Amino acid sequence: MSMQQMLFGKSDAISPFVGSTSTVDQSGPAVTLAMPAAAQDGDLMICILQCRADRSITIPAGWTIHYSQTIPPAQSGTDYIRVHIVSAFRAGQTSLSFTQSVSASASGALLVFRGGSVGAN
Repeated sequence: MSMQQMLFGKSDAISPFVGSTSTVDQSGPAVTLAMPAAAQDGDLMICILQCRADRSITIPAGWTIHYSQTIPPAQSGTDYIRVHIVSAFRAGQTSLSFTQSVSASASGALLVFRGGSVGAN
């Protein structure tokens, strides 16, 4: 099964890619991601978030959690980390902010697609 089928639950062409942004190793209480300039209301937003395993990230209402897993050091190469993959449809946001339980380093990536939906896989 391709990544396209896993994310979008279909085998036809992936929805047009609109843009992406990312941020790495913030030391504040939130992971903040700017919205790509070409994004429009109704576009599918997929966020991949990472923090230390002893921290948590609050996922705002309206977002669907597709994956939330603690990754052990043997697989991550360092300490235990927590990874989240979440999605929502854009509704006027100019930036996104996901709050951590404690100020610490974290990272995030935002991918925006025109149309489509995330599959159940």
